This record gives sequence, structure tokens and C-alpha cells, in this order.
Amino acid sequence: AGDIDLMVGTERPETPGFASRLLAEDQIVVAARATHEVFKKTPLTLKDLTAYRWVLQPAGAPTRDWLDQAFDRHRLPRPRVQVESTMLLMLPTLIAETGLLSFISRHHLEGRHNVAKLREIPLKETTMMRRLVVTHRANSYLSPAVSRLITLLSQANASVYHALLQPGDTIMGLALAHGGHLTHGMKINVSGRLYDIAPYEVDRETSLIDMDEVAEIARERRPKLL
Repeated sequence: AGDIDLMVGTERPETPGFASRLLAEDQIVVAARATHEVFKKTPLTLKDLTAYRWVLQPAGAPTRDWLDQAFDRHRLPRPRVQVESTMLLMLPTLIAETGLLSFISRHHLEGRHNVAKLREIPLKETTMMRRLVVTHRANSYLSPAVSRLITLLSQANASVYHALLQPGDTIMGLALAHGGHLTHGMKINVSGRLYDIAPYEVDRETSLIDMDEVAEIARERRPKLL
């Protein structure tokens, strides 16, 4: 087996012999359904969250480990996990239907993405800045193909947008919460700040894109780029 030249994923603690380049940033926050009793507590503290049960990714996932350590740092019990799920797409639905707390991208709580009517539990101690990076071996030769791939990962979508669109134009893309790319309208990305985003989603029952719904959104929003 050969060596891995390039990895794309969530930033982890610095590892000797490797270098990383930032592609995008996202914030991960604690969320619950809007009617959850936790919102009746004023003021709300990190300790209050230990009284509730959670749905989280399994231990070893970067966001799960970060959250566990946040409670460790304050000498509090770790979240009591009732359900573990490796399917990020299912977390908003599980939060809404079970009344459990979870740790998800703030993007899930914005506008049309918040179909499950969720609400952020705003605590500084449980707000994680997640950084998506491309990692390669430090001080090693990067082939022209690898160097080109890094450039494309960082700039490809922006180049297309700038060539075809004007600020304020509408674009359609798959919603991030349903598997879409960070550069397809996320608020922390330039596309989400410059353009009007019309997202489409995956059907929760079939996990397929409903092309009739896509056509309906396109007729309503009239995107310049799909």
C-alpha cells in the first residue's frame, strides 16, 4: 500500500510532519427543539445541560470529543448520551422528535434549513469553531497534480461565481445539512455573503433529490446558477 498524499477533513491537533491549509470554517452549537424546557432556565449554565439526555455522534468523532472535553474542562459529567448516530443528516430530525439535546452546525438553524424548528442553546463554553482543512506532508514534494487539487479545493467555486454572477444574484445548490458543499451558500463562506441562496434538499424518506421540488424552487426563485 502507498502513502496518503492528501487528506480533507476537520482540523485536528497539530501532528509533527504534517501541514494544513484552511478551506472553510463553521460553528457547532448545542441545539434543542424550540419548545424544550431547557429554554425556561434563566440564566442557563453549562451545568444545567448535564440534567438532560443527548443524541450525539459516537466517541472518536471530532465534534463529540470536543464537546466531551468542554465538560471535562469544567469538571462536569459528560453528556448523557441516549442515542448515537453516525448520520449527520438525521440529527436535526432526531432532536425534534425525541426532545434530546445535540451538537450540530449552526447552519442547520438558519432559515429554510431549520425545517425541524430547532433553537440554539447559546453558551460560549459549547460553541466550537470547526475548521475544514486540507492536510499534506510538511516539507515534502507536492506534485503538480496535488498542488492543483489544493488550489481547486480552495478557489474553484469562487472562480466560477465571479465569472458568471454579480453580487446579489440567486444561486441554487444542495443544502449543507443534506450533503451540500460548504461553498454552496454557507454564511461563513463568501458565497453565502455575496449571493442569494436558494437551497434544495434530500427527501428524508427516500434519501433522494425530489426533482419536482427542485423545479418548483427554480421557478419561484429564478436562480442565475444551479
